[in-house]
Amino acid sequence: LSDTGLPFMEGVHGVQTSVMVTTAYTLVLIALFSERRLRAALLERSNDQLRNQEGAFRRLLGTLPAAIHTTDTAGLITYYNKAAADLWGVSPKLHQDKCSDLGRLYHADGTLVPPDECPTKVCLLHGRAVEGREALFERLDGTRIHIIPYPAPLTDEKGAVVGVVSMKLDISERKRAEAALTES
Repeated sequence: LSDTGLPFMEGVHGVQTSVMVTTAYTLVLIALFSERRLRAALLERSNDQLRNQEGAFRRLLGTLPAAIHTTDTAGLITYYNKAAADLWGVSPKLHQDKCSDLGRLYHADGTLVPPDECPTKVCLLHGRAVEGREALFERLDGTRIHIIPYPAPLTDEKGAVVGVVSMKLDISERKRAEAALTES
């Protein structure tokens, strides 16, 4: 508009074009930021749902009578239910203790299971579930409990092993019943 050599209408058209371009850019920016806010809200809602599902899953595991715990790839306990703490006779420190810190594992015949043959370790090394076999778990206080461990790998969405979920069935009552039957 300050150029006196331009016809007045061309100046007006120039201003109108500038206003339209600025308006278009503003609308594009508003749309992009709105989409970003919407995606952030959807992501937060999705994360809330996952947290709720995880909480429900942990509550479900907590109510089961079988001892269940999870570990990371280093073997550190990342979750355990009450039945697991009862079996171990102690509540482990999450992300600090391993099962081997809570007691010893023996074969059913009473021989010590070497560390490399521990079902959880085998599961981690080979990335496959280990078939349950009778074993004896010796607590730190010396109490021995007849168990059957069932470790299985935990994997991420790409199939990489990120830990182990292990269920240990306490079969002490069954062993006592078998002994009583044999005795009679």
